[in-house]
Amino acid sequence: MPTIEVVGGSRIEIHTGRETRVPHVHVCREGRDVVVNLLTLRPYGEEPFRLSAKIWDYLRENQEALLERWDEYHGGER
Repeated sequence: MPTIEVVGGSRIEIHTGRETRVPHVHVCREGRDVVVNLLTLRPYGEEPFRLSAKIWDYLRENQEALLERWDEYHGGER
């Protein structure tokens, strides 16, 4: 699980070796995580904690770079 960045005390990770083909990141804090779809920038399911404006800003500003990293880790498949 490569950590891409740490923003406001939360780790932004891309998990490798998973079955899903939908590009997403995990925003992890205190043993919990929020999964955010990189295409829509919307969280999947329930959020065990609220993502700060700082994290949302980071995701919006770096969306394309995060999608490129996703492709690197998952063999270019979206």
